[in-house]
Amino acid sequence: MGRYNWHNLNKTELNVCVKSYIKQEFIRMSFNVHVCNLSRRATGLIVRKTNGRDYTVQIRSIRRLHYTYFLKDDFKLMDDLLAAIALCYEGKEPQLYLIPSTAWRKPNALLVDRDYIDKESKPEWGLNLSEKNLQLLDQFTFAKMIKRL
Repeated sequence: MGRYNWHNLNKTELNVCVKSYIKQEFIRMSFNVHVCNLSRRATGLIVRKTNGRDYTVQIRSIRRLHYTYFLKDDFKLMDDLLAAIALCYEGKEPQLYLIPSTAWRKPNALLVDRDYIDKESKPEWGLNLSEKNLQLLDQFTFAKMIKRL
């Protein structure tokens, strides 16, 4: 059995593994990290660089490129809120991305603003993950973004 057999995990197990992986990456980069409940639907991390500011991190684990989202009720556009995205391709180490929530202030092909006025769905900040949009995602790699925090 290989190290990164993501297909063997159900969604809950994948989320637990990814959260632990991201937590370890922050610790490796000298951040203090705490797991927290962000809402009744979401858990995440609070991270702090030594003598720095606190950031709240909401996490999404993804096995294939597709649309994913954060409900606007739980994901307010603030300077200290980050979306951590882990692309978990079978047999490979997760590819990590950190997107500041404020990036959604300027929607584009990757970052989507959906209000669903007069619809059943709740408003959301979307992430349109596709081969075409990977170049837009590249600016948010964990390695690049961690230097900015």
